[in-house]
Amino acid sequence: MRLSQDAGIPLVATNDVHYTYAEDEKPHDMLLCIQTGKKLSDENRMRYEGGQYYHQIRKRYAGTVSLCAGGD
Repeated sequence: MRLSQDAGIPLVATNDVHYTYAEDEKPHDMLLCIQTGKKLSDENRMRYEGGQYYHQIRKRYAGTVSLCAGGD
């Protein structure tokens, strides 16, 4: 936020997006296995846990960003 203020440019807030919709979590996990040559049953494989890596709607973060930016 300080960089935004110091440079006089707008603040942009986003989330870490790896798939479009929440219901794409399982297909994304499968594709990740294909890309890394692993099986879904492999315990020590790359995975994105938590199911939050989809595009979040603006409303969900509006209050959070407002709080971080001092309510402006």
